Amino acid sequence: MLNRSLFLVVLSFFISFFAKAQNEKKYYYNVLQKTCPPEQASFYIQFKPELSKGFYMNEKLFFSGGIQQLDSNDFSLSKFKDSCSWYFKNALFKQRANFNGEGQLHGSCIFYYESGQKWKELNYVNGKIENSTYTEYLEDGQRFQIFEETFDDNRNDWDLLQNETQSVIVEKGALVLESKVKAGTSRYKYFKNNKDEFVIEATLEFIKNKKEDLGGIIYGFKDWNNYNFFLIDQEHLYLGTVFEGVKTYGIKGMYSHTINSKGNNTLKLIAAGDDAIFTINGNYVYKASQLPNYGNNIGAMIEGKFTAKLDKFTFKQLSNTTLGSGRTITGGQTDVKATGTGFFIAPNGLIVTNYHVVETAKQIVVDVLDSTSQTYKSYQAQVVLNDADNDLSIIKINDDQFKPIFSKIEYGLGNSFDLGSTVYTLGFPLALSGMGSQEAKFTDGKISAKTGYNGAINSFQTTIPVQPGNSGGPIFNNNGDLIGIINSKIAKADNVSYGIKNSMLINLSQSLSEEVILNAKSELNNASLEENIKRLKKYVVLIRIK
Repeated sequence: MLNRSLFLVVLSFFISFFAKAQNEKKYYYNVLQKTCPPEQASFYIQFKPELSKGFYMNEKLFFSGGIQQLDSNDFSLSKFKDSCSWYFKNALFKQRANFNGEGQLHGSCIFYYESGQKWKELNYVNGKIENSTYTEYLEDGQRFQIFEETFDDNRNDWDLLQNETQSVIVEKGALVLESKVKAGTSRYKYFKNNKDEFVIEATLEFIKNKKEDLGGIIYGFKDWNNYNFFLIDQEHLYLGTVFEGVKTYGIKGMYSHTINSKGNNTLKLIAAGDDAIFTINGNYVYKASQLPNYGNNIGAMIEGKFTAKLDKFTFKQLSNTTLGSGRTITGGQTDVKATGTGFFIAPNGLIVTNYHVVETAKQIVVDVLDSTSQTYKSYQAQVVLNDADNDLSIIKINDDQFKPIFSKIEYGLGNSFDLGSTVYTLGFPLALSGMGSQEAKFTDGKISAKTGYNGAINSFQTTIPVQPGNSGGPIFNNNGDLIGIINSKIAKADNVSYGIKNSMLINLSQSLSEEVILNAKSELNNASLEENIKRLKKYVVLIRIK
């Protein structure tokens, strides 16, 4: 009897031991949160039903919280519970969220920048954003209110109907607008908007439409006699206003190669003070003076006998307050006088930009892309060399916190300026006035003249659309060769911009006290344009002048 009791005690111990060992098993995941071998892992999860923890491979905390059901193949698909926190490698919060008993987001959810500042603040109710509205912050505390509609249902009460001339329904994550007559149909919502800085974005899919059929955004809508419109057909752009029943076009039928004749098109209007920037599928297409705001209704419309699906609709508005500052902000960062673009010519922090960008600077701050975290970090910089005649400056990061993020420059120097050659730039247009500072923007065009303004021989002319903030940006050809530096445009002409030839940069770099080796040939020649852009983005920086 004693032996049997002892056996049961030992058996119970081993069962408990193995159960505990199973619960504490480590699950390894890569940067995409997919399962992988330990040697390829970015982090691992030590799963315990009551409280699980995750660690980066350097043993710094990655995750802490409850997990109802761990997905061993994809950590992001795990079913979480109660309060959970995610962390950056610097130990600061990345995300804090609450979940209900069904594993749905419920309650407060906050995202953070790597600096520790708030990025997004949302409140969920059973997995859905409350009122489809949340708050987003810039790192300076500037705050935006964002309404984001994904049409999972009609909880935001869009006016649905079905009759002999039109049908508007919510179906499979889209607002489906069908017009059975040529007059078309529309839907809009009321958004109180007393400010001149806001963003409207809508993604539409046209179904069985003819070339002349139109669809897009209506805004500043009071009634059908007073509103503004941003419409497209299969190839063309239409912008304008209706005032007291009279329609006036700013743009009527302008061809745009960025429009998808089949499939989705994302239209975005960025209202930045007195200007309105229009983009299609992430590409700049036009800039105009901001139109009057007749009313506070914003929505989508179609003209023609066809069907369109609106599967995403976003309205973003600048708030009058900043996080914890007690100050009122009506524009960009209050201590920033201007912004521009620059690019690295050496790993040690040497950067090229335009002289006019830094000419009046009392303080220069550059935002550099951290390749590991894919976020921008800010550093102090100073001017080391100027060439006012050619509008070039070389600045250098002089911040103790800066460490080189790459070991060599991959782009080379191009020596061909053939008319009609395709060229592009990466930069930060209107970075603090609507277009954002969290990602370098791509715009392309052609070389239209081998000389610059009034025949200047130190520059050339392109059709690349540029805006304030593009100044100092690199101009590349399709091989990843640097051929010039953006420095100006003609304000009253469409898509006329100028670039300083790279030979001026070569001459200036030879005057530096330290040797800079600029590659004669690019190391990107065999890569696709998309891959080149990914690899070149790390060299391009936002410059903020204070």
